[in-house]
Amino acid sequence: MEPCWEYREVKVRRFERGKHQIPFFSECLEAGARRFVCCSKGSDFATPAGQDFHWIVAVEPGQGVIVASIQTQFWVFESDSAFLTHGWLEASDPTPLCLPADAAEFLAVSFSLEDSASDAFVPEVEELPTQLQDAYHKFYEAYSFVDGYQLSYEAQGGCTTSALTYGESHFAPIYRLLSILQVEATAGDLLVDLGSGTGRLVAAAALAFPLLRCRGIELLPALHTAALQTKARLPEASLELVLGDILHEDWSDASIVVAMSLCFPAEMMKALEAKFALLRPGSRVVLMNCFLESDLSGLAPLCLDKANEPAHAVRLERPSK
Repeated sequence: MEPCWEYREVKVRRFERGKHQIPFFSECLEAGARRFVCCSKGSDFATPAGQDFHWIVAVEPGQGVIVASIQTQFWVFESDSAFLTHGWLEASDPTPLCLPADAAEFLAVSFSLEDSASDAFVPEVEELPTQLQDAYHKFYEAYSFVDGYQLSYEAQGGCTTSALTYGESHFAPIYRLLSILQVEATAGDLLVDLGSGTGRLVAAAALAFPLLRCRGIELLPALHTAALQTKARLPEASLELVLGDILHEDWSDASIVVAMSLCFPAEMMKALEAKFALLRPGSRVVLMNCFLESDLSGLAPLCLDKANEPAHAVRLERPSK
């Protein structure tokens, strides 16, 4: 069998949230042939023999259309292009069709098998329920005036401490997260974000679930001020913004607590454990790690659906009822 290769360079819309869908059609039906698509974030096309790719999928020939989906929001560093190689190897070719042992872990590309497909860019907003699409646009318009990373850097004098590491939440992931948590959009439910920065998480939650009460607690005055200014641009969002220390403020009335805790030091997590214990039964705590040491009356780690999420997905902590 003659080697069969197809090369595709895709200019990734790095600053638009959505996904590129790139289909590859099967043309080789030779018995024993191994079909693959690999993708590189480097500066050129990758090959299985070169072991210079970041993603790969291998399927039997004739299994339909391989669709590579590139999530633009995860496409950062190094390149504005995705380099995709589609081909077949003979059954006797020993070249492995798997990630190199030392490959870095990226989230940007996934593969699926479809009966048919066409090249397309699907904006993230189009995958949300129709009734939320206006809220999505309002959220990003309100935050187009805010550079939280610069504000955080300046507020800390250019020397960031781990506990105050700034990160940003986005509308669709927050909606999906709260949907997985089966948030009931009924008056009385309270979501508290520990370290709310410019208020993005609570603003997204309040817009996506209008009857959910949302409270953000932030230590840095500059970020808190930016959150207040943004709140003024979103009068429909039910937000309470508090300037304070999450270890000293009382948030025991929360039914959902969110802490983007990946950079919280161990001693801070230990202090938070004592406050988690004050939450009423049935409350839920969302963390980015599992640093909890205490049993906390049956608190057990749950992970997002492992079939659809990376191994280091946000962990969900929920007390047993």
